[in-house]
Amino acid sequence: MQIAVIDDSVNDRKIMQSLLKSFSLETGINVDVSDFESGEDFLHDFKPGKYDAIFCDIYMNGISGIDTAKQIRLHDNTCIIVFLTMSNNFASESYEVNAFGYIIKPADKEQLFRLLSRITKITGNRCLYFNATLRDKSSLKLSIPFDNIMYINIANRKVYIHMPNETVAITETISQCAEQLLKDSRFSNCCKGIIVNFEYVSKILNNDFIMNNNDTVPIRKRYSNDIKNQYMSYKLHSIIKEQ
Repeated sequence: MQIAVIDDSVNDRKIMQSLLKSFSLETGINVDVSDFESGEDFLHDFKPGKYDAIFCDIYMNGISGIDTAKQIRLHDNTCIIVFLTMSNNFASESYEVNAFGYIIKPADKEQLFRLLSRITKITGNRCLYFNATLRDKSSLKLSIPFDNIMYINIANRKVYIHMPNETVAITETISQCAEQLLKDSRFSNCCKGIIVNFEYVSKILNNDFIMNNNDTVPIRKRYSNDIKNQYMSYKLHSIIKEQ
């Protein structure tokens, strides 16, 4: 999700950047933030369709937030505009530019997260990313779409991510992987040291998941029925959504 933050206060911009980063880490929704210290700077960079959401301070040096929003609306009627303000005494002006809402400064985490959740539903931008570090000399930071992860396992004391076209070793522990992935109903900690993506399961054979590429992923015997029920429930909900 592409977001712009326009505010002439350096501190308020830092607060917003920190909260948006936290939202991305906690939800797995990729958030790319660009910040601007004035409406003029933003409008110089702005192009229709470039941003999914724009957070704009109402009172700034130079052009105001309302006037910045009016300029945006001359060229883009679809991007979401949220005002940052010290009070809510600007309702009539916000209607003129079809503002999505407002955040009272300093931004409150719970209020902002609720608003961001609404925004992601409207924009349809639910691309989830798994963040990890490549286990080699480069220590390259990875951002892998959840959709691309077939399963994760431990082998020879290393954690591996298995994807349709490649397998890579990462520095994260299986517990750290679980923290990111198990919030999503597609994933299950089906066996000790293994996390499977139900989307890539072809069938269940005895106490194993058979993956689309014919890999075999074991199901924990002690919780076999629960895990199988979890898988069947997920598949059922997927079928209902497609109808």
